[in-house]
Amino acid sequence: MANENKIPVVIRTQVYLNDPEYFCNKSWTLSFNLNTKSWISFHSYIPNFYIGENNFFYSGKNGCCDTDEFKVIAGTIDPVIPTTTTTTTFYPSPTTTTTTTTLNCLLSGQVILTDCILEGDGIITVPPTTTTTMCHRPSNLLSDFLFVQGYTLGTDPEVIFTDSLIDACSAIPDIEYVISLSNTDGSTLNTFNGQANTTSEVLQLGNIVYYGYGTDCTFVPNGWYFAYSGTVLEYVYHIESGVIIEITNCNPVTTTTTTTLICTEYELQNGAQADAVYSYTNCQGFFISNFLGEFEATIICAATNTVSADQIISITPGGPC
Repeated sequence: MANENKIPVVIRTQVYLNDPEYFCNKSWTLSFNLNTKSWISFHSYIPNFYIGENNFFYSGKNGCCDTDEFKVIAGTIDPVIPTTTTTTTFYPSPTTTTTTTTLNCLLSGQVILTDCILEGDGIITVPPTTTTTMCHRPSNLLSDFLFVQGYTLGTDPEVIFTDSLIDACSAIPDIEYVISLSNTDGSTLNTFNGQANTTSEVLQLGNIVYYGYGTDCTFVPNGWYFAYSGTVLEYVYHIESGVIIEITNCNPVTTTTTTTLICTEYELQNGAQADAVYSYTNCQGFFISNFLGEFEATIICAATNTVSADQIISITPGGPC
């Protein structure tokens, strides 16, 4: 009965959240999605940086790739928290029993040290320096020529005839109409200026023909052209890669006895180490002029007895063709 008159004594101790004896900072922040009305994620704002993946969440303190500072810890906290019980006795008689829970801040698991060292060798490639060589045409091109490559009759579409010899020769009547005094419908010629490596006013086989009056090495495009000088058009110049390789007279050869030419096959052989020129009239009555390279041979079909050539070319007639 005496003990019933005693007042129990309760000892309370003030504990702070930052007291490591009682607390281990395991703070997290949860994210709630208002659309799905569910908790969708958790975050820690205690470390200096953190990396979230599908199955893992990493956190660390400041420091780039220094292995002494960059530490990533992954582990599982033991779900069983150990407890201890102490009994304190006060005199005269009252006793109190307090139970203290000790938190275990040690994590179990594996510590992985990472670094930023890349495996392999890096190669820096520098593109090679390109050198552009400018081509300049010769300065001794004394003769200028006006080349005709097409025409327009009135409001008709433009006609370009440079694809073949037949197209070029067939265009002569229309070209002569354009340059005549009877042209009253505004018909025009399609022309351009060119320069050739010749000192005469006549284009010859083997001449190199440049486009326009510039200083570059732009050649006249491949094709068949007239060189117009204000006179009757006769010769068509076949140009390939800037070189005149064939000259043809579009005016047919006429005879007083017959309109049909007798043609013979001829073999031409250049027996010297130099180019040579030959000419003939073909079976359509067109005059052809061409050249034969050194030690080259060719076979032509020409009107009989119309073939002529430089002395270094041998001419051997064959049968009819």
